[in-house]
Amino acid sequence: MDAPTRVDGEEAVGVSDLVVTFGSFRALRGVSLSIRPGEVVGLLGENGAGKSTLIKVLAGVYRPSAGTVRLGGEEVTLSSPREALLAGVATVHQHSMLAGNLTVAANLILGDEPRRHGVVTTAGIRERAREVVERVGLDLPLDATVDSLSLADRQRVEIVRAASLATSVMILDEPTAALEPTEVAELFTTIRHLRDRGIAILYISHRLDEIPQICDRVVVLRDGQKVGELDGARCVPDEIIPLLAGRAMDDLFPSLPAPGEDVTLEAVDVRTRSTAPFSLSVRRGEVVGLTGAAGAGQRVVARALAGIERSTGTVTVAGRRVPPGDVAGAIRCGIAYVSGDRAEGAFPELSVWRNAAVGLWPRLSRRLGVLSGRAERRAGTALAEAYRVRANDLSQPIGTLSGGNQQKVLIARWAGIDPRVVVLDEPTLGVDVGARREIYDLIAEKVADGTSVVLVSSDHAELQAMSHRVVVFADGRAVAELPSAEATEEAVLAARISSLAPDKDNS
Repeated sequence: MDAPTRVDGEEAVGVSDLVVTFGSFRALRGVSLSIRPGEVVGLLGENGAGKSTLIKVLAGVYRPSAGTVRLGGEEVTLSSPREALLAGVATVHQHSMLAGNLTVAANLILGDEPRRHGVVTTAGIRERAREVVERVGLDLPLDATVDSLSLADRQRVEIVRAASLATSVMILDEPTAALEPTEVAELFTTIRHLRDRGIAILYISHRLDEIPQICDRVVVLRDGQKVGELDGARCVPDEIIPLLAGRAMDDLFPSLPAPGEDVTLEAVDVRTRSTAPFSLSVRRGEVVGLTGAAGAGQRVVARALAGIERSTGTVTVAGRRVPPGDVAGAIRCGIAYVSGDRAEGAFPELSVWRNAAVGLWPRLSRRLGVLSGRAERRAGTALAEAYRVRANDLSQPIGTLSGGNQQKVLIARWAGIDPRVVVLDEPTLGVDVGARREIYDLIAEKVADGTSVVLVSSDHAELQAMSHRVVVFADGRAVAELPSAEATEEAVLAARISSLAPDKDNS
């Protein structure tokens, strides 16, 4: 690092007038930010707003074109990730960076193992790891292998490791993306503990409902610029959304047309190895939401309807029986499945247009199964354009797009086969506010055309606004069905809890 220049005032980390350019493109345009010790500051913005660029500047990955970076009130130049880490900037990434086959203790001190006479010992690793957890003030199962831990416990390991290194600031990048509500509450307890110990935390998330629970204030970026900063009680979605997207929260969801009378999807006594028999009728142009805690069964049932999970029972589409456990058969009957996990649905190295055209491959194949490349490109390009996918070039790999644009490609892929039923499995997971509205508009357009939708979602606002009715799952079975207007977060939680309560008559 260069020689530091002193800046007055208590500050853990700060940037002033930060500019980052890539050729003629300005990723950051004069951004300023300051975080004090013992403060949690939310960094919010749609995909492409500049959040990742700012994080990478602090982590030493990018060098700013102009502006200054300060740590502990001193101006610094961070020339590499190693320099940033040595300076006390630690990042917990959205995807786990742990070694699953090693113990928690080994992961906590990976790369800094103690040696005695040049030999690393298990006892030495455990003792050093114990010192780390005692210093941070959080308990961990040091002898357990990481692969045996829950997602929440793995995240605690990552956070403890980062906290032991974060003498300046700890960056949490989408830490709740894969957690269920109870695990989120545990994570927030951990963050508050670290905040109370004086650690400065930069918190990045797309989940606006959690911001007022954990952030002392938020900084909002849009198009590479800082467009606002909110303190305390103002860190709520109604205040944040206009800054994020330039629209009020009331404008986040389109209105859904009323469904028809004809039943398109009929499921009778559908059962999987982990779920009880389930029956459901979905009318033409109707959206039925499925929700519950992670692992409650809603996702397994949705995947069974699409032939992904093996099941018994009967599923019909417009009277045509769908073969159980047969994805190709379900597609032939008119059921399409879109996963919110882009790693499951997208081919990251293939082009945008080719990813969009995958669902059309059987139709585009010539005799003897030879695929027409020209027809494939033409069809994929038309789908990507029709579904308003934003890309510099539709020939670029889909993995280079934002999460929202990747999701639009996957929706376009299956909309292209003109399905009667679309199963949407967490379609806006990890997607920013602006892209969410575009996805909701696409759903509303398909529903208006008569497509039936089964929507799996853990987002209560999304469920209420984008469903006609909501089915609540708990412990592998459907326990309640609510009209969307009544499917508030409180009502859904009450249904889940009451279903798990002991039967008074048998107590």
